[in-house]
Amino acid sequence: MSSVLTIGREEAPLDLNINGTDALYAADRVDDQTAEGRVYKHCTFANVSFKDATLRRCRFVNCAFIDCYFRQTTIANCAFEGCKFIDCNFLRPNFLDNTFILPEFRGCYIPFDYFGDCLPLDSNLRYELAAELAREASAAGVLGDARRYRLLGEKAFERHQWNLLWASGGTYYEKDRPPLDRAKAGTTWVGRKFNRLLWGYGERGVILARSFFGVAVLFALIFGVAFPDQLTHDGGLTTAEYLLFSFDNMLAGTGFSQIEAQSSGARWAVGVEVFVGLIFIGLFVSLVFNWIRRR
Repeated sequence: MSSVLTIGREEAPLDLNINGTDALYAADRVDDQTAEGRVYKHCTFANVSFKDATLRRCRFVNCAFIDCYFRQTTIANCAFEGCKFIDCNFLRPNFLDNTFILPEFRGCYIPFDYFGDCLPLDSNLRYELAAELAREASAAGVLGDARRYRLLGEKAFERHQWNLLWASGGTYYEKDRPPLDRAKAGTTWVGRKFNRLLWGYGERGVILARSFFGVAVLFALIFGVAFPDQLTHDGGLTTAEYLLFSFDNMLAGTGFSQIEAQSSGARWAVGVEVFVGLIFIGLFVSLVFNWIRRR
């Protein structure tokens, strides 16, 4: 696949003082050199070393970077439009105020610590680039970076749906759309928001545990207020016993609390809580499964 990107492009030496169009730059080194204000269109950079180089205010349009070496490379105020990065090596790069429009990464990614703050501000471009980098980081076995990129991408996608709903946030969104499309975006936004609050887009076990305990406390309060005399026990229930009964229900009604509902209303409430608890158990299993699968 990479070899196709060299077809029809004339091989030339890479001179950072000259613009390039339809050129192939292969097996070259521009270490410690600086390119400023250069424009490269439809060019392929194959096995090129940019070690300690500086690219400033450059524009790359539909370019391909194949097996290139970006070690401590400074890339500032550059624009990459429809570019491909294939099997490249990004070692402690320095990215400053760049623009990435629909890039493609294959067999490589930029470490989160050096690029997480440099993702596009436009939410539609931000979530697509974050998804690209998360996929490649996961394939490389760097699961921490993959997770951080996924979380950024999910938040950006949530904002993307919000902008579609209200037709705000930039020229991409400020256009007429069918009411049904905007309603769909609103529904998606509500779902993603709930997903984030419930279990952090399936990425954060701490949030899932927090939600579990919060729902258990809420049901304990419901039982204490609505059904104070409809639960069997020797004498009235204490706050701790209401909580114990609620956690018992959330764990599929194992019976360890030794408290039972007497009235039909209380039994209905128990049934609802047991059902909610089963959902939480399923989410927990799914979270653990995804964690194992990604390893």
